[in-house]
Amino acid sequence: MDLTNLIDSVKNESAEMSTLSIKRAINIAIAESSPELAYELACIVDNGVIKNVERLRMDLEKVVIKSKNPEFAYLYARDIPGANIEMLEKVVLDAKNPYYSCEFASDIPNANTQKHQEIVIKSKDVQMAYRFALYVDNADLGPLENMVIKSQDPKLIYKFRETVVNANTRKLNLALAKLKKNMNFDNNFEL
Repeated sequence: MDLTNLIDSVKNESAEMSTLSIKRAINIAIAESSPELAYELACIVDNGVIKNVERLRMDLEKVVIKSKNPEFAYLYARDIPGANIEMLEKVVLDAKNPYYSCEFASDIPNANTQKHQEIVIKSKDVQMAYRFALYVDNADLGPLENMVIKSQDPKLIYKFRETVVNANTRKLNLALAKLKKNMNFDNNFEL
């Protein structure tokens, strides 16, 4: 039985059958070390239907952590009550994936913003730098602005200036003016 069919069968069964199916599915998730199945099961496990739900969620969380999959570590931390945020964050940080670092820092309360920002900066992905500055409340904007300015992408610099709260508009305006002087902008582009 594939993952989709297994999850659908668990969702559609009565409470009594669902308990048996979920326990069977949890055993499959553990045996196959499937972070996707573990996450999906943790989402449908209901306190009213299954006894020891916290213990089952901990078992499923272990599967996600052992998988070292940043996507499911982030989703588990975001969606599952009582998740071990520190351990799931470690998975995301160890993966050094700028996208999931940005998502984790923006969506998970008390995330280590500084460590996630370091990953984004080390990736040299200017689009992720922009996203991080835009969506992460405690972002240190200086290094992110520097990355965007260094890209010499006038549209991105302009977008950063216009959309990021507390951006250093003077610094960004100077960068745009310097670019305008050194390059031929089309006449429709305004500072």
